[in-house]
Amino acid sequence: MQVCNKTICNPQSLEVQVCGSFFVLGDMVLSLRKENGMMVLIRKIQEEDYKAAAMIWREVIDVPVSDEDLAQIYRKMAADDRCFTYVAEADEKIVGLVTGVCVPAIPFPNGYIKMNGLGVIPEYRHRGIGRKLLMQVEKEAAQRQVSRIGLATGMGRTEAHAFYERMGYRKTSFWYRKDPVSNNENISPWNCSHKSCSVNESNRELLAQNQTADYDTDENKPQGGFIMETREILKELREKHQLTQEELAERVLVTRQAVSRWETGETLPNTETLKLLSREYDVSINTLLGSPRQLLCQCCGMPLNEDGMISREPDGFFNEDYCKWCYADGKFTYQSKDALLNFLIEHMPNPEGLDAEDRRSQYDGWLSGLKHWQ
Repeated sequence: MQVCNKTICNPQSLEVQVCGSFFVLGDMVLSLRKENGMMVLIRKIQEEDYKAAAMIWREVIDVPVSDEDLAQIYRKMAADDRCFTYVAEADEKIVGLVTGVCVPAIPFPNGYIKMNGLGVIPEYRHRGIGRKLLMQVEKEAAQRQVSRIGLATGMGRTEAHAFYERMGYRKTSFWYRKDPVSNNENISPWNCSHKSCSVNESNRELLAQNQTADYDTDENKPQGGFIMETREILKELREKHQLTQEELAERVLVTRQAVSRWETGETLPNTETLKLLSREYDVSINTLLGSPRQLLCQCCGMPLNEDGMISREPDGFFNEDYCKWCYADGKFTYQSKDALLNFLIEHMPNPEGLDAEDRRSQYDGWLSGLKHWQ
């Protein structure tokens, strides 16, 4: 992840800079403006917006969350005055949102605002809606008298990087993350702290025995994982395949100068070029970008720690949403959640000695948060 910050020198001046007219209706601050012939309303989220917001989180921001879990989270946020969410409404529907929280931090007397997510559905992009949402966050900063806004965005989201830079944000650091195992009642079948459970290895073998499609383990994945930068990975892969910058440029339909800029870290390939590079080198896009995301199979929840575990489409492209045991040759292995639950209960370790009903309930809660089952 890349972390961007914007320092606000004079927060009080933002009242005039935020686009359009502002209205107060009850406790809702509204911004209403006509964008490209379309009326866009920016307002605080309401209970009836939660289902549409969950769709944006899943399909636009790429965060797997169920409608029920999202509603529960937003209700908690509504009770915490440090948190805020604004939605963009156009054509009588929710087309975008932004969520943030004011975080106590040194050396900021009033804390700083951390943006947790911003998304606009594809058919409403390039109409100024993202800009309006971001400027609403800056108005929020002015009202709270905080002088900095920070956000994290995926390494491969080059279009988002350009947008934030146009809005005055600068890349200042890298974001590191670790997701510790919790005692949440919805337990992932792939998380087990019991010393006798070699969950990853044993269950990869079990799954492999029960599926027919298999792929060779990727031999081209650079060593070092996320500690390698994208520029280093791209250069290493090119040299490993004994290609000059000119030869690679010709294969992925760019200029030699573009390849040079990738390898110096000046720019990143766009999404379409990343797909071509993925096919050329036979590695996933996540690997090309230095593995900024912990990939999970969106069917069974298995961590996809190696490219050899990732599914492929019939044309050979990686499908980073699924493991190769749940999805292969364009077809899903499990036609229902019950079929997958039956398999997990039969084959996964059970160090706590839970009965089948309890395990089914726990696994079902975990699987329900994955994109495939929503």
